[in-house]
Amino acid sequence: MEVPEGVQTGHEDDDHKWVVRLLKGLYGIKQGPRIWARKLHSELVDLGFERLECDHSVFIYKRDNIRIIIPVHVDDLLIASKSKEALTKFKSELGKHFKIRDLGPVKQILGIQLERDRYNRSISLSRTCCIE
Repeated sequence: MEVPEGVQTGHEDDDHKWVVRLLKGLYGIKQGPRIWARKLHSELVDLGFERLECDHSVFIYKRDNIRIIIPVHVDDLLIASKSKEALTKFKSELGKHFKIRDLGPVKQILGIQLERDRYNRSISLSRTCCIE
């Protein structure tokens, strides 16, 4: 990697090799996923979440009667809670740290279709996309 144009590294001397420390992860670098996972973990912990020991991709927030569960897949988060107010507040807080898009109620996760029947209070899971 070369020093970006306009960045001062000190003395321009051919006898010395300068090392530049990257302070922000760049998309596409080998350590990118690790940097992202550490940043997300740090922000969620600061917001009061705990990571499950048995599955490091699941975070849980537990305070009083409020529970929020967040399974993470790369940079996709599924946010689940009984409290709409807690969800709205959490999304607002998360939006202060990351650029986020709310895609609405979940319809599919990891190739599994979800159908909610609110009247009967049920959720159906299917993989019809894989059946020929």
